[in-house]
Amino acid sequence: EVINEKVRKAMEVIINSGFQLKPEALSLLMSLEDPEAFAKNLVTKLLGRAEKPLFIDEKVVVEAKSEVEEAKTRLVKHEPKAKVKVFAKQVEADIEVLYSPKEVSITSSLDAFKSYFNSRFRKLRKLLLERLDVKGAISIEEALATKDRKIKVIGIVTAKKELKSGNLAIELEDETASIKAIFMKNDEKVWRRGLRILLDEVICIEGVVRGDYIIVTDVMWPDIPADKKPPSYKLGEEPLYAVMISDLHVGSKAFLEKQFKRFLKWIRGEEGLGEDNIRPYVKYLIIAGDLVDGVGVYPEQAKELQISDIYKQYEVVYKLLSQVPDYIEIIIIPGNHDATSITLPSPPIFRSYAEKLYEMPNVHMLGDPCYVSLHGVVFLITHGKSLDDVIPSLPDVDFDEPERAMVELLKSRHIAPIYGDKTSIAPVPYDPLVIERIPDVMQAGHVHVRGVTSYRGVLVVNSGAWQGQTSYQRSMGLNPKPAVIPVVNLAKLSSSLSSACAFLDFTSGF
Repeated sequence: EVINEKVRKAMEVIINSGFQLKPEALSLLMSLEDPEAFAKNLVTKLLGRAEKPLFIDEKVVVEAKSEVEEAKTRLVKHEPKAKVKVFAKQVEADIEVLYSPKEVSITSSLDAFKSYFNSRFRKLRKLLLERLDVKGAISIEEALATKDRKIKVIGIVTAKKELKSGNLAIELEDETASIKAIFMKNDEKVWRRGLRILLDEVICIEGVVRGDYIIVTDVMWPDIPADKKPPSYKLGEEPLYAVMISDLHVGSKAFLEKQFKRFLKWIRGEEGLGEDNIRPYVKYLIIAGDLVDGVGVYPEQAKELQISDIYKQYEVVYKLLSQVPDYIEIIIIPGNHDATSITLPSPPIFRSYAEKLYEMPNVHMLGDPCYVSLHGVVFLITHGKSLDDVIPSLPDVDFDEPERAMVELLKSRHIAPIYGDKTSIAPVPYDPLVIERIPDVMQAGHVHVRGVTSYRGVLVVNSGAWQGQTSYQRSMGLNPKPAVIPVVNLAKLSSSLSSACAFLDFTSGF
């Protein structure tokens, strides 16, 4: 049977990730509608396992296929009104803010940058040294003094380039010295792992010293431990949901107001969703930034605005969110369109712009990034601005699958690994963007494309948007998929992906 282009790309994804495909699994792959997307999801799932299979056989594909089909059945469409009892009303809110940045004073001195990178390096080196396969790492200065033997070093990546030979070279630096590391093209598995390295990441490489450089035989990231503890959810088997949204862009002509108002009717119980086994259990609404479109954020934005006054934009946000029932707690962080600092970490939206939101008793205004515990389940919430830098830097990752780039942030154990690109990072004396605490759920937005996956016990969610395509997005080749939102069941995070997260579709009829 002839292998078409989509199947060929799917095979590339699987093989480049270090797996081998058995013939019967290939036959199944060829029968799928979108084999490439299926392969990407399958690989992400398998890489998150403590014990990874070398071969992908028919059983592995069938299991993954049934999980995808089960997830599709959870894509709930808007349907007529249904009255139900509201369980979440009886449950007392349990919110603990574990970390939220406040206003920070920024100095751009050389000492500030030095302190920042020293902090990043030390924090991530500590996380790396918790890995058994990193034990015995030596300083780069010591490595340069050795010859022709295998060693391990930990360093921050200061440069990366492909050589004319096809080999890949990176520059690694620690507190003692710097060294060049070469990923040989003929060692394809290691070379492909090298392609995934991001600038300014802290990694460990293993290899053989040859003069003033290392021939790399392996590379390790700080990563999430394979034996991560399950969430400490306090309510046992009782379901409780967090609705996760972002990127409303109120004030934009492309804000999907009708769809958002339909969402508000649903959350108030005025319109149902089939059997409505979710809404009565919704206790939390998490908004991961870009509540408003803002002003002057991108070239010629004024032409795209319905409301050109940012204060009035926030006034509309208040009018919308005040329609959410008061037993539902609303957690809000800023995005790059909101009124806050342009650097990460960002403090909460400035109070002077959104006074009425601050006065709402069920609203919690937090910074980016923040850690929040809901009934013992730890959420890491960030807007996701760094995805603009990370996605173009990774092979086989694009803006249509932001959750895969978010997994790479977990591997890096950093919210914004790349310094000095599109994401502005404040050179504070410590690096608060290191993911020191392992979350149970990681949420981001920003790219306007919904997505969900699970990686080593962490549910990874991108919450899409409520804005249609703008001319600016069209010029950038970005295709948003708005008004379909993820809802997370706090009681089912240790279960299958489809049990942990469902999508609610508010697009029908428009």
